[in-house]
Amino acid sequence: MNRSIAGVITVSIAFVAVAMLAIAQPADDKAAKEQDIRKLMELTGAGDLGAQSLEQMLGAFKQSYPNVPATFWDEFKKEVKPEEMVDMIVPIYDQNLSHEDIKEAVKFYDSPAGRRISGALPTINQQSFQAGQAWGQEIGARVAAKMRAQGFIQ
Repeated sequence: MNRSIAGVITVSIAFVAVAMLAIAQPADDKAAKEQDIRKLMELTGAGDLGAQSLEQMLGAFKQSYPNVPATFWDEFKKEVKPEEMVDMIVPIYDQNLSHEDIKEAVKFYDSPAGRRISGALPTINQQSFQAGQAWGQEIGARVAAKMRAQGFIQ
């Protein structure tokens, strides 16, 4: 084989190899980022959102449909996989946070202070939700009082 053909083949093989590495690297990075997102969700308790949401939804359904037997809800609960919600949330983290930010957050939430904060967040969120409800009721009462005072309602 002549030297120019061998050179062209060598360059072509090198080009294909570099192109394949360039394609494979983002896939590896994406998989690593997804794994880190899942770790972050586990550390922060966000990975439990599916199970928590399911319990809340089923509780509301049970109240709305009191004649439905408990066995129905138990069987239905077995059919639903809370991980499906995690699978839906992972792309949201991916779109809004860089891999570097996720790695730093994992470091923090894996620290003693991060674990304490993560442990306190459910209580903080619940109390914040209750405060928001109370504030909303207060605002509603103030709006109604002002509307009454100005003759908009009786």
